[in-house]
Order: sequence, then C-alpha cells, then structure tokens
Amino acid sequence: MESKKEICNLLLPVLQATRDLSDLASLDYVYDEEGVCAKEYVYAEFICGHIFRICILGGSGTEMITTIINELA
Repeated sequence: MESKKEICNLLLPVLQATRDLSDLASLDYVYDEEGVCAKEYVYAEFICGHIFRICILGGSGTEMITTIINELA
C-alpha cells in the first residue's frame, strides 16, 4: 500500500523547483477519522504564512498529486 504522507514529502521539493510554487514551504498529509466518514487533507503552507487546505477524495497517490497541483496552480 502506498504512503500518501511519503508521496507529499517527495512531491514537495519537485513543486519547490518550479517557478510558480518556489515559495511553497510544506505539504502535510492529514487523515482525519472524526465524524461519520474519514477525510483526507493536504495542508500546503507557503513562506508568507498562507495555508491552503486541500481535500483529497480518497483514491490513489497519483490522483492526490493531480489534485494538489490543480488546487495550487
């Protein structure tokens, strides 16, 4: 089984190497089991302090990568 946390850790330097996301400071994967159904989020923090919460709708690691890039681009 793939580790979405590890995927975020590996994806961060790739996104930081791009012109558009060079100011990205961190990507943190969070699995929240509270409530009726579990939810997955990635928190993207920028150097300026802005934090974006990206809802991950389950699925594969490649789907998560696509969602992160679409939300941040």
